[in-house]
Amino acid sequence: MLAAVIHHVVFDGWSAGVCLGEFAALYTAFAAGKPDPLPPPAIQYPDFAVWQREQNRDGDLAYWLEELQGAPAFLPLPSRGVAQGPNTAASDSLHFRIEAPLHAALLKLARDRGASLFMVLHAAFALLLARWSGQDDVVIGTVVANRSRSELETAIGCFVNTLPLRTRFEEGNHFRACWPG
Repeated sequence: MLAAVIHHVVFDGWSAGVCLGEFAALYTAFAAGKPDPLPPPAIQYPDFAVWQREQNRDGDLAYWLEELQGAPAFLPLPSRGVAQGPNTAASDSLHFRIEAPLHAALLKLARDRGASLFMVLHAAFALLLARWSGQDDVVIGTVVANRSRSELETAIGCFVNTLPLRTRFEEGNHFRACWPG
């Protein structure tokens, strides 16, 4: 039996698949008395970190400072008995299932509007948060893999990046006006 405990700061979800695949290939080869079958990595996380540091980040920073200027730091939501505030995390969760007919309708809506299912669901969630909070400006963080180069697909590391998606609501806007992008 093998147990591996790896902190998320050095190992993202994508890396888990890479690591398991490499482990299986190495185990199979070594059990058969064969040499290491893996090619040398095309790129490693330190290479990515250096590349990111060398990028012209001033333009990116200026964009995000402008995009998030005046954004709410906290979204006041109605309490359900859970302590809430800018430094607290709610422990409540809601699990539900989207049945096939609703899923098909959501896919059709996305397709008809030239959007992705993610965009439709994000817009619905942003609208829900805006109504619950009484705010007309909502920022939702979403996680992206941040593996923008093909060489990174087989690298192990924490490449995850949190992207803030800001949605501003105006009186009279329709649901489709809430889509990010």
